[in-house]
Amino acid sequence: MAESAAVQLSGADNAQGFCASGVHLVTEQNHLRQTLLDCQADEVAHRDDAAAASKGFSQSGWVLRAWCAMVGAGSNAAVTLIRHI
Repeated sequence: MAESAAVQLSGADNAQGFCASGVHLVTEQNHLRQTLLDCQADEVAHRDDAAAASKGFSQSGWVLRAWCAMVGAGSNAAVTLIRHI
């Protein structure tokens, strides 16, 4: 809906019937959306890789637990942020 609303026809429309600035805006939005989806997939892959690598790993020691908590929280925050954008 937002994409179709971004393309507004005006008196300065080109031969294809689209305002050049509207088409450019939609193209940029599509590119941004794809970039964010790629980032989301990358963060999910990092999370899954870390979970797989930690299986069978003894998480003794407060430094390792703190590090894992920070990485996990950062990854979850990034995924949540990307889902809402």
